[in-house]
Amino acid sequence: MDGTWNDAAEQALDDFNWNNLFFLKPIVVVNGQRKVDGPLVNSLRDADPRALKPATP
Repeated sequence: MDGTWNDAAEQALDDFNWNNLFFLKPIVVVNGQRKVDGPLVNSLRDADPRALKPATP
């Protein structure tokens, strides 16, 4: 990961949130830096890759 964030990344996270979370956790911008909810990041990091489905266009 190179730390860049684009519209496609934002949409992918929004789609994941919509499909997997009861309470949506939007990205917020603080002093020009994007912040992602900590527990959401932990769950994404700890996810079993075999349980994730590839994105479809």
